Amino acid sequence: MTEEAPRPSREDGVPGQEAGARGRRVRAALSVALIAAMALAALWLRWPRARRVSRSHATTRSPGTTSTTPSHAPHQAGSQTPDPEARSGLAYVGSAACAHCHAEISRSYARHPMGRSLRPLGEAIASGEAPFRDQPTFEAGGFSYAIEHRDGRIDHVEIRRDAQGAEVVRNQAEARYVIGSGRRAFSFLVERGDGYLFESPITWYAQERTWDLSPGFERNSPHFERPIRPACLFCHANQADIVAGTENHYRPPIFRGHAIGCERCHGPGALHVRQPIPRDGQPATIVNPARLVPALREAVCQQCHLQGDVRLVRAARSLADFRPGLPLHEFIDVCFQADKLTAKRFVGQVEQLHSSRCFLASRGQMGCISCHDPHQVPEPSTRTEYYRDRCLSCHQADKGGDSSGAAAVGRSLDEDITAGPCLVPRRRRLGKSPADSCIDCHMPRSANTRIPHTATSDHRIPRFADRDASSATAPNGETGSSDSKPAGAGASRLVSFFAAERKQDIAEGRDSATRQGRDLGLALSLAAPRLTERPGASRGTTLVEIDRQAIDLLEPALTRMSDDPDAWQALGRSLWRLGRRAEAFAALQKGVRAAPGQEAILVDHATRAAQLKRNDLALASARRLIAMNPWRADYHHLAALVLTEDRAWSAVIDACRASIRLNADDVEIRLLLVQALVRTGDMQAARAEFEIVLRHDPSRADAHRRWFARLGAVSPPVR
Repeated sequence: MTEEAPRPSREDGVPGQEAGARGRRVRAALSVALIAAMALAALWLRWPRARRVSRSHATTRSPGTTSTTPSHAPHQAGSQTPDPEARSGLAYVGSAACAHCHAEISRSYARHPMGRSLRPLGEAIASGEAPFRDQPTFEAGGFSYAIEHRDGRIDHVEIRRDAQGAEVVRNQAEARYVIGSGRRAFSFLVERGDGYLFESPITWYAQERTWDLSPGFERNSPHFERPIRPACLFCHANQADIVAGTENHYRPPIFRGHAIGCERCHGPGALHVRQPIPRDGQPATIVNPARLVPALREAVCQQCHLQGDVRLVRAARSLADFRPGLPLHEFIDVCFQADKLTAKRFVGQVEQLHSSRCFLASRGQMGCISCHDPHQVPEPSTRTEYYRDRCLSCHQADKGGDSSGAAAVGRSLDEDITAGPCLVPRRRRLGKSPADSCIDCHMPRSANTRIPHTATSDHRIPRFADRDASSATAPNGETGSSDSKPAGAGASRLVSFFAAERKQDIAEGRDSATRQGRDLGLALSLAAPRLTERPGASRGTTLVEIDRQAIDLLEPALTRMSDDPDAWQALGRSLWRLGRRAEAFAALQKGVRAAPGQEAILVDHATRAAQLKRNDLALASARRLIAMNPWRADYHHLAALVLTEDRAWSAVIDACRASIRLNADDVEIRLLLVQALVRTGDMQAARAEFEIVLRHDPSRADAHRRWFARLGAVSPPVR
């Protein structure tokens, strides 16, 4: 979902206008900012379905990524625990404190993918794992990539070469962290300055045992400029403390524990460390997800594994505010396209599971930990038996008779008969799965392991995987999903995964239709271009319809919540797409006034101001962006474009060079630099930069030369 970047007029006709390259470089930030805010503890106290044990985990420090301290009043644990100290909130103590008593679990969890979700690169190298000893080189997308070990650091390098193989431009950055467990891939994080995190374009794909571009980089590569936002680290790291309002600036030391830790699933542990002995058979001082009611139990996993088509933070909430034992839908909303209800095109694990016949037949009792042990992964030698036992724990009595489903299946391995719950004869089963694995037949793995945030095993659990999946409708009821009427226009409607819970919240006075309308309006504005790009959708008409509905939902919400920058940004986005530019910019102005330090809305504000020729406002916002994040080439480029309109050539030169230092592969910014150098009379430097342009972009060399000839004929300088 990219918006057209500002393209101020250029009297000299820079060839970049012919290609429109910059329209893809400066993007309107569409990610929902994670904002700290006030929230009412009374909402939780009135929640009727929550087990009271789940409330004993207030905090002065959250395990999320958006703040160190939740900004709302902590949920009071004191009313549910005998320890009076809990009344003031609890602290997080780190996983090392858990290992003293839970040593075996701690050791096994360290080998679990969640226990390996993030590591310092130096630690990974010290582990001796093969990929980290490599110094690979590979070609992709017109670049040469390499990993270089030198002087105690690991540099990732991106080089564009000319036809003779000589280096033209180079981008390079030190890799500091490994992200991902390595079961599917390892990617790498770059830290610039004092805590600015970006993703490297280099990734190791474990199943293919190859180095290649990171997911998504094959389409218009961001080089070393993909920011690592809090929503990413929320599910890949234990704790990280974002500087309020920024997109990817974290307070050093960035991480408080690297991999996902114990307290992400069990809640803050300070009280449990002080009082570990259970009372009355209940561990009242720590959350045990297995003892929560199904909706709250599943929320612990869903905080990361529920993806949807749009995932957003609710008004006056933050991801950091969620803790195990609380209803997830009070903190986030997750929406998906309504037609997936019948087409069964869910790609996320949670959505697939909730549409499965197994889940529906369990009346919501089935969940992630019905099959998965969150502390360990079965060894390859026991994997088939492990998951078969999980299946038979429900299905062993399906045919009656022998209560031991495992024994029945064991006999069927030696007899050409059906046995236990499986109706398929042994010979046919072994033809599909020599190990006679239930999940090989009913949860086949996807062949594409490079698509992030998707299920690699079919969690719809179809009875016959080679036929259409279960025709059952999507789930509803206590554990959530889609019993309400989808919102949106035509075939591009959105449905909230939590529609049933949210409907009940309104009925019982815990929420309002206006607040829920805000969330849906924001989701529609975010998703509109994606929804209209679906096959069979009419982009022109449908996009207009979706944006109009988003506006109809956002405007009344903003009359009651005028300090909501995310909603103002969404309103501005939809108004702009409808051609109502003055109204759109007014909305962005209000959003900036509500949150003057929020990076995401400043990007939209600077971009739209430049397009409206409001150069004073555009330059002011661009400079604020650079002050917030001096490591974004896009921001320096945006400033250079605006300064070009003002003919402030010396300042243009500074902005162009700052952008090139961060991304040397941008042809347009180099052309802008050539123009500014000519205007200041520095022809020698201008020719040197122009030679780089010719080597970088030989396919348009003739057009570039004609442009340079015209440019050199114009009398410099202006200023």
